Amino acid sequence: MKKEARAFIVLLGIAGVTFCLVRFYKHDSVKPPVTDEAKIQRGYEWNDIELPDNYSWREETLTDDDFFSMRAFYDGRYAESELPGQSGDIVFPSGKYYSTVITDMEVNSFPGQNLWGKIDKSMNRNGWKMGIPYAEYEIQGTAADGPTGSLVGYVKKLDNQLRTIVYSYSVSGTWVGTSESPAQLKCPCKTTINIFISDPVDLSEVLPK
Repeated sequence: MKKEARAFIVLLGIAGVTFCLVRFYKHDSVKPPVTDEAKIQRGYEWNDIELPDNYSWREETLTDDDFFSMRAFYDGRYAESELPGQSGDIVFPSGKYYSTVITDMEVNSFPGQNLWGKIDKSMNRNGWKMGIPYAEYEIQGTAADGPTGSLVGYVKKLDNQLRTIVYSYSVSGTWVGTSESPAQLKCPCKTTINIFISDPVDLSEVLPK
């Protein structure tokens, strides 16, 4: 082989090795910036609820007490100890709160219950649950039920972040009853429906150390 050809091959090999090292160094040391597109993709991973169509939703402003009522709960039922595990609240200090009102309801129409049935299927399909295990804890969404309305919270964990979505409705109108029969709602009446979508909280900061 001629000297010129051997020199060309050596130079070509050096250039190839140099190119690979540069590519490796850039890949290893430079992290891609967090773009708006990446943030949007993160939202897709959460599978947030979409506000149902055919309703006039408006965004409401919440007080600290309102945020506290949208909390989740934890208990240490999976702790490897004979002593009761720790329990407490998880408060989500920020998020979006939406409201809509359905007026002139007829008796037995139950729009709040009917809409919740549809939302419940969507929530479970997208990984939102009323309770999830995490480490030694069980984390549960809030819940309440009564003759004038209901409230149910769902929770979801992504990496070490936790969020909640709370659906609630309340019925208002004239209640009629006697000492011999339970009170019944006299319609037309109205139902107020609310949906709270929290921002994430870091589980390492809200659970006991």
